[in-house]
Amino acid sequence: MTGPWTIATGLRGAQELIFDTVDDPSFVEELMRFTTEVTKILGSKIIETGLALTMGEAASSCSLISPTIYRHFIKPHHQEIVDFFRQKKAGLSMHVCGYIDPIMGDLNDLGIAALSLDSPSSLKRMVEISQKKIVLVGNVATSLFVNGTKEEMEASVKESIRVAGLGGAYIISSGCELPYNATLDRVALFLEAAKEHGQTERIPSLST
Repeated sequence: MTGPWTIATGLRGAQELIFDTVDDPSFVEELMRFTTEVTKILGSKIIETGLALTMGEAASSCSLISPTIYRHFIKPHHQEIVDFFRQKKAGLSMHVCGYIDPIMGDLNDLGIAALSLDSPSSLKRMVEISQKKIVLVGNVATSLFVNGTKEEMEASVKESIRVAGLGGAYIISSGCELPYNATLDRVALFLEAAKEHGQTERIPSLST
């Protein structure tokens, strides 16, 4: 499901909504209350199907907004949503595109079950912050699925597993959805590298 801030940017426009946080913050709060309710309704219907719950919040990225905007206008609503689904005995996973290093601590504090990280974000930093309390997913650059060499793909997969694989709580994956021009042979290279380097006996210590 789509998260409340991303729904709000779709309704208002990303640039306009960012300006609104200064020019008309009460409007932003009203809009976020509405989109938060929309997210709750959609998520509740998803749960009824038996599927696990993941919330995509592409527009919450610090590639687009400041940490201040996230903490003031978005985080309280994310916490409300996490708590809402926790009461329904449903864990919530999240994906945020782009660069999220400045708000990693905030995302970790929400009590989500898993966090999917895009390649501009530091997987190492998130491992240090999360301390394996939430599952981390992704971080392999999507560009590698378009024009990466076998050596580059293997190196990226190997490094991601080296950084986050020890102790579990990590799922190797692309950092975001694959581009339309990703190639099947590069997807195959990714799968081969993940299978080879993801074997328990091959995961090196973080100190090496």
